[in-house]
Order: sequence, then structure tokens, then C-alpha cells
Amino acid sequence: MLYNKPHRKAENEKGIAITAPALCQAYQANENSANAQYLNKTLQVTGKVNNIKTNQDGATVAELEGDNGLVVLCTMRNKKENVTASANVTVKGFCSSNTMLDVLLTDCILIIGKDN
Repeated sequence: MLYNKPHRKAENEKGIAITAPALCQAYQANENSANAQYLNKTLQVTGKVNNIKTNQDGATVAELEGDNGLVVLCTMRNKKENVTASANVTVKGFCSSNTMLDVLLTDCILIIGKDN
């Protein structure tokens, strides 16, 4: 039965609106509480792009400026997503985990992206 279950898509779900610094602060303050609130949920995160990378699968990863050295890493669904460094963006995706250094979002789509 699970083989036929449709794949979740961020655009089909209401996202929890939060800024990248606030998300990082929540994880720094209390990881267990932040996991209960955000893990495996759809988030709509707004922030400034520090860096654009390509991961080992060829997907675009936008690094959003967080707080106290932490960042939010957003792996974009579209491998060739047109995101530019220094832009203020809003992405929507699924909070998949928190590492000691970063908050990870997967299957992200670009909601708003414009240069300053």
C-alpha cells in the first residue's frame, strides 16, 4: 500500500512561516523542542542567501544566513533552480534534520526570490 502513496509536495501544504535566523535560534535554544515543532513539517523560510552549492546528486543547495554561525541549507527540488547569492528569498520545503552546525530543508521550491 505504501508503494502507491503519493509523494508529498511542499506546494500542496501550508508552510510554517519563519525566518532563517529564528529557525536557527530555535534549534540553538532547545533542539528537542525545535524538533517537536519543525521536524518533518513544511516550512516557509525567508532569509538572505549566503552561498549557492551543488551537492553530490547535482542538486542546487541554497545556504540561508542564520544566527551565530548556523545556516539553513535548502536542497532545491529543481536541480537547476535559479537562485543568486546575496538575494533575499523565501523557500518552502520539509525540515529533515538538524546537524550540530546547520538546519536542513529538503525538496525545496522557490516561493520568492529577488535581488537586492
